[in-house]
Amino acid sequence: MKPKIRHVLSFFLIATGLIMWSIRPAFVRVSIPAHGETFLSDGKQINIGERPDLCIHLLDQSGYLLVSGQIDGRVSTKPQGFFQTSDLESGLFFEYDPGEDSLLRFGIHQQDGSTTRLKFDNLRRDDVFNFGILIQGNGTIRMVGDGKSLFYDVPQLDISCVNFQIGVANGIEVFDGQISLSVSAGKDSSVAENILNSYSTTYRNSLPSTMYKWPLYLGILLIAIGNPRTWRKR
Repeated sequence: MKPKIRHVLSFFLIATGLIMWSIRPAFVRVSIPAHGETFLSDGKQINIGERPDLCIHLLDQSGYLLVSGQIDGRVSTKPQGFFQTSDLESGLFFEYDPGEDSLLRFGIHQQDGSTTRLKFDNLRRDDVFNFGILIQGNGTIRMVGDGKSLFYDVPQLDISCVNFQIGVANGIEVFDGQISLSVSAGKDSSVAENILNSYSTTYRNSLPSTMYKWPLYLGILLIAIGNPRTWRKR
């Protein structure tokens, strides 16, 4: 390829890539669809109280408890509690621990009295984030949110729902950010799986296209490597 033609083609490809990048739709954060009961906490504690109807389904292998929502996350030097289903770590809870690299984690109580803590993410900056945790009676745990898809196995579950609260967890002071939370439970976990699968698909489809990279990188590559035929002659 003649140098002049190669340069023209390179600049055309680079210009095409930049135009594709500039006109692609902006990313719009999608949320997990609402389900069951939905609550909104705007810097205030919400006391839902005793809800054994939510936890009782976990006694069946195919039963489930699904909690999802959106939180206005704040990086802080203090621990933060987002929700709990019971006091003293005897249920399910979601918290932020600044001492563990700004860790977001779920806590799940087990029959032997221990609590398993599962990492969800690390909060690197003040930002809204989505989360969803599906607990099945057989001990399968699935967590999703903003592109994450995590699976764990926690056997011998013993989750109590005697003091469901939003905006606090494990005695930590009230979280002053906004929390939108949906909770549902039932006998057929496939219902919850469909909700999370739908969200994951919608999230992937909402991501901005990266097709612009092909012409852009090819144009840059043509400039960088020059004419391969010239190389061979040398």
